[in-house]
Amino acid sequence: MSRISFNLLWLLVTTVQVQAQATNPYELRLACNSASFPPTISADELVRRFGAQNVTSSSIYLGEGQSELGTILFAGNSEKRLEILWQDTARKRFPSFIRVQGTSGSLWTTADGITITTRLRTLERLNGKPFRLAGFGFDGSGSVMSWSGGKLATSGDTSCEFRAGLMHVGRDATDRKLSAQVTGDREFSSSHPAMQTLDPRVDRLYLRFKPMPRHSF
Repeated sequence: MSRISFNLLWLLVTTVQVQAQATNPYELRLACNSASFPPTISADELVRRFGAQNVTSSSIYLGEGQSELGTILFAGNSEKRLEILWQDTARKRFPSFIRVQGTSGSLWTTADGITITTRLRTLERLNGKPFRLAGFGFDGSGSVMSWSGGKLATSGDTSCEFRAGLMHVGRDATDRKLSAQVTGDREFSSSHPAMQTLDPRVDRLYLRFKPMPRHSF
């Protein structure tokens, strides 16, 4: 390759990198802080960060037949999609709930490196102790109900709390037998022998924000 061709190629690559950074200079970090999702963020701020083409209004399914109008980031990209519900629904500001979900992976991660497909035993290690989660087999199944005072209960800003949901798909008779031990609308410990053996993986990540004072609206 000639020096001229090499220089042209270098200039092209550099230009593409700069354009990509200008389009989205922000990490896809799921956290309650000024660099990610502070409690005062709005849809307008999301447009400035990620571009108007990546911020859309849409109905968000909440489970048990209920939906609510919210904002979706990267609606057409399963690896980057993120859903937001607002406390101030008229002006689309002050998030109440942020969710990332999927089964095959996501580019969104927490400060601890938790993402879609992270395993239960990894969550337990990061938490520093067992935690409580809902049983499988119904709407909201596998949702973390409490970090039981572990490290993940206090990670990030105090303006919101981090939760996760886990899924398990029985692949054979042994898996289905174990799954039956932790199925039902009640709580189980992550240390339950069946949970440990199944080691279910994360398919939902949540941030739940504290209510803003009414005078802020």
